[in-house]
Amino acid sequence: MILTIFGATGDLARRMLFPSLYHLHKQGRLPNDLEIVGFARKEFSDEQFCEYLADEFKNLYENVFNQESWQKFCEKISYFQGDLANENDFQRLGTKLAKADTDIQSCTDKIFYLAISPDLYPQTFEGIRKSQLESICEHTKHVRVVVEKPFGKNLQSYYELNNNLVDIFEEEQIYRIDHYLGKETVKNILNFRAANPLFFNDWNKNTIDRIDVTVMESLGVGTRAQYYDEYGQMRDLVQSHGLQLLSLVMSKLPDELTAEKIRNSKTEILQSLYIDNLENDVIRGQYGSGIIDGYPVKSYREEHDKLAESHTETYIHIKANSKLELWEGVEINLISGKRMQSKETSITLYFKSQERVKGIPSKNKLIFQLQPSEGITLDLQVKKPGSNELEVVPMVFKYQDNFRVLLPDAYESLLLDIFKGNKSSFISNEELEASWKFIDPILELWKSSNSRPVIYPAGSKYLQIN
Repeated sequence: MILTIFGATGDLARRMLFPSLYHLHKQGRLPNDLEIVGFARKEFSDEQFCEYLADEFKNLYENVFNQESWQKFCEKISYFQGDLANENDFQRLGTKLAKADTDIQSCTDKIFYLAISPDLYPQTFEGIRKSQLESICEHTKHVRVVVEKPFGKNLQSYYELNNNLVDIFEEEQIYRIDHYLGKETVKNILNFRAANPLFFNDWNKNTIDRIDVTVMESLGVGTRAQYYDEYGQMRDLVQSHGLQLLSLVMSKLPDELTAEKIRNSKTEILQSLYIDNLENDVIRGQYGSGIIDGYPVKSYREEHDKLAESHTETYIHIKANSKLELWEGVEINLISGKRMQSKETSITLYFKSQERVKGIPSKNKLIFQLQPSEGITLDLQVKKPGSNELEVVPMVFKYQDNFRVLLPDAYESLLLDIFKGNKSSFISNEELEASWKFIDPILELWKSSNSRPVIYPAGSKYLQIN
């Protein structure tokens, strides 16, 4: 198996992919025959590239670095200097990969991971097509391609990019990645619902009143300022992470948890979403200066010279609905922002208040927590000792408290799925299309009306829809 990482010296590869691969190597979980090819423009020998990765790794994770295991890991890695705009470099890469097959007289699985900026996708697809890397083996099942979000900037650009992709690769070869789907709590959602009869039957409008998907960060845009200003919070987080989390928690539980059935159930939810009033049910904000953790922080427009007059959103709150009869009338909130009071990623389900016993109203809340720590919380109402008053008491499950193991990084989990050919935690073409169809009218409204985001102080908790 050969994993080729395009953009091997970029931020994603350095901070996420190679550290995840190294950690899997230390655990003995990488395929024994795995070879890793790093493709980038910088001039490195194999040894220099591994030294470069080691320096980066130690800056981030010095406490888990081991020189001996790192050297063993480096035996799997080779470096290929190439330019994504140069067709000849793709031809040379093809020759290198074909030689590896000739040496063992067998066609190895090939994985092409595009750890590059989305604006480089078209030329990369073209380089792959012209050099016929997608058909380097006789049977297409031996070749896979991995693409990151955001895949497109709007519905039209999504169609253009996807058409280029499916012209080269068959759908079964394409792994559209959203790393949130690799988080343990997210992978547990469907299993949790299937294995606990308490939540199995009435997971719909009969018992659930409201669903909130919250993705908050206390950090600003940092070094991603120029990239972020082109995409904004809607494309960068809501269209991907937010809608994926929502579709998982709302999807109809399939009779078996296969990739096809999970993805079809999620697609049904995404296709059902709508917004009553685009102007009133969507808040668009941008952080100003403020205080976080007792320290002053800059406004978004002060983060970089090119942002001085930017109207890019850093906060989104969408109040949505579903056309499905199962979810009719349930309030759906998608909330995501940067430079907020604290870091939080969660899915919260508010169960309907009912009074089955006179004078004792019942109301519960279920929270799937992804950040800052992963776990599940169920709020119950109990009688206070010595009183008839009810008080909310949380029943808390934390992965690290109960299992006492280090949770696998999301990328570790997803890389293993790619190696195994398991697509259950990857996004289908239909899901992405439905996601863009949902948010595209909002983007079009902003563009046509020249609307401006509300400025909120850094350190805010949230902005409220009236």
